[in-house]
Amino acid sequence: MNYELLFTNRASKKMKSLPRGYKKRIKNAFSELVSSYKEEIKLDIKSLRGRYEDMYKIRVNDIDLIFFTSREDRTILVIDILSD
Repeated sequence: MNYELLFTNRASKKMKSLPRGYKKRIKNAFSELVSSYKEEIKLDIKSLRGRYEDMYKIRVNDIDLIFFTSREDRTILVIDILSD
């Protein structure tokens, strides 16, 4: 069961501004997530708390990828990309 990967405008702009090596690692992480969602995923995924409790975070090197999933639409929406 594959999921579609979507980016908000903010996340898309931040993705474009990252160095090539980071982009490749991030794309690989989301490729693994999209192709095998809720099966055996080797990524470090954490659920967020508080008002963001429906969202998740993946850490890729020193970058946090904040995303939301919709099981009904089978989509993963990347909300923001945060770097240290």
